[in-house]
Amino acid sequence: MSDLKEQTSINKHRDSGSVNTSKSSIKHRKTGEFVARESLFTELFRISHINCVRNGFIAGFILMVLRHLVDDLLHYGRLNWTFELLFLAFGQLHIVIIIWSIMTLCTTFIVYYGTYIWANNRKFSGTSLKLYDIIWLLIYICYILVLLIIPCWQVNKYQLPFACATTVILEQLRQLMKIHSFVRENAGKIISQPNKSTDPFLSSEFSHFNQYSYFLYAPTLIFRDVYPRTSTIRWNVVFKMFGQYLTCGFLVYHILAYSWMPVFARCFTETDLTLKSAITSIFDLMLPGVLIIIL
Repeated sequence: MSDLKEQTSINKHRDSGSVNTSKSSIKHRKTGEFVARESLFTELFRISHINCVRNGFIAGFILMVLRHLVDDLLHYGRLNWTFELLFLAFGQLHIVIIIWSIMTLCTTFIVYYGTYIWANNRKFSGTSLKLYDIIWLLIYICYILVLLIIPCWQVNKYQLPFACATTVILEQLRQLMKIHSFVRENAGKIISQPNKSTDPFLSSEFSHFNQYSYFLYAPTLIFRDVYPRTSTIRWNVVFKMFGQYLTCGFLVYHILAYSWMPVFARCFTETDLTLKSAITSIFDLMLPGVLIIIL
């Protein structure tokens, strides 16, 4: 009996030790680390086999565009490419620009200077300091709620088309995640100022405005005061990527306008939609959908 009690106490002690170890590891977990390196796709496309597959899909896209080009020349004697779908999807673009500008200005100035005022005037102690932090936390929560509600309300009010509404909502989510990362990292530095950060890319002082503005447009959701960067701007890479972006946009529009829309038009204009026509339409949409995912 005594051996059983002793074994039980040893097991409890071992379990408590493992729990404490796991808590300690969670508390001191390693944050995201930035390393200067090429992108994964750049390294992937250096493999000859991957390049062969890529070139095969590029050839397929070129043949798809040529097929429609030849078809238009034979039937109409000219190119019959229209951009009605583009104008329909991006109608009321001026409203999107106004909403985006207001969101960006608020995110840039109100968030930064609001956080700066909180950090610069945090000179209380004890209960007063806790009350001061709680008040600013409530202000921050209210701002997040406003940024969540107002853009969605504007989208519903003006009945923005699909592409415009998607642009506003995605930009709203991007700015929300950027704001949270910036506030979280700087609040951690200010609250635990005696304990200096071990991250070489995160200083113990409040971040400068140019660091925050760079982070807003950097392709990352983790805020750091500095990021590993190349010594010079590789403009050839910039123009190459921008050209690929425009090409992908043209190909996606071409697939949607000439491969998807006729199928949807046929489905919604038929009075009696049978199982046979539905299955045929699904398979007609599969290949264009896969091509869009590959892009």
